[in-house]
Amino acid sequence: MANRQPEAVSLGGRKSSTVGNKKGNIRLFEERDLGEVAAMSRELIPLSRKMEVEQQKRVLRQLYLENKFNREETASLIYENVDGQVDGFLGVTEQPMIWKGQHIIAANSSHMMVRSKKNAALASIKLLKTLMQKDYDLCFADSATDIAKSLWEQCGGTKGELHSIYFRQMLKPHHVLRNHLCSEYLSPLISPLCKVGDTVMSHLPGSPFKFKKPDVEIKELEVEELFDLIQNPRQSVVLKPAYTLDNLQWRINLLESEQRYGPFKAIKMVAGNGHVAGWVLYHQKRNRVCEVLQLEAKTGKEMQVYQALCYHARQGGGAELVGRLDPRHYGSIGYKSTLFMPGFRWMLIHSGNPELIQSIKSGDAMLTRLEGDLRLV
Repeated sequence: MANRQPEAVSLGGRKSSTVGNKKGNIRLFEERDLGEVAAMSRELIPLSRKMEVEQQKRVLRQLYLENKFNREETASLIYENVDGQVDGFLGVTEQPMIWKGQHIIAANSSHMMVRSKKNAALASIKLLKTLMQKDYDLCFADSATDIAKSLWEQCGGTKGELHSIYFRQMLKPHHVLRNHLCSEYLSPLISPLCKVGDTVMSHLPGSPFKFKKPDVEIKELEVEELFDLIQNPRQSVVLKPAYTLDNLQWRINLLESEQRYGPFKAIKMVAGNGHVAGWVLYHQKRNRVCEVLQLEAKTGKEMQVYQALCYHARQGGGAELVGRLDPRHYGSIGYKSTLFMPGFRWMLIHSGNPELIQSIKSGDAMLTRLEGDLRLV
């Protein structure tokens, strides 16, 4: 594998479309496709309907046409049916990484959508095979469904089991039950009872939902410090992201503009000696799920960081935490009330280099939801 700088690499064949057949055609995503892809997203992804159409088109443009990671204008793919209509989409963003000291380019695929149920499997496989035939060192898909996993494996990819385990931590059990069992009409009616029940649970001696104030100080984390921390992870890993400060700021700006999951929070946990024990990036949503994108901690400080996160999210009104369990944190975080869910969402990987695949499968990689989980449209 060549030791190459991300900005110096050209991707052969990127400006030409894949040759089509009577079943359909694959080509690159373009500005003219924004309306169709936004409409497709609103048809197939219910949460997309909570965004205004123009806002959705703007995010699609930022993410897939103006992405600061991409070496050229676009890497995303469009599937056209035999009539030339846009019938499928695969969002692709490039992620520069460092593997064993070498610069490589990874392709993060997301938002695979196909309108036609009749040709859904065929179109999806054509999109994935086209992606995997490009000269990326690594292709991956984060938070994938069981169906996507099956299609990915049919195309020659595999799953990263250790990066496919999620944790769920209830903070307000009565609100969690309300969210899962009650309709939107009924929820406001029983909210006062849930508030009382959760307040009682947070004060009962020995309660698993009593989150004490941590013995570390919680402070806001600035992008410049986050950049430095990511460049020097707590443990030595053979695979890690290769951000620039500008690219990292661009990604944080996108997360801050996303409000469907609640306000974006970047916090650090500072020990008594002034050293950073760890940091967390997450969306804090009042009385709902708080999505954790990245949790990092120094060796021996994992539980302190996790406790501080639970306290901070509970103080901010969150009902539960959901995040991917980093393989480096196995056995180091979690209460007795923490639920661990293998295969809840899948990390899918593909590479022509078996050694690179093994680095991820063995957990020797810093590959978090900050790099992968682009649920922005």
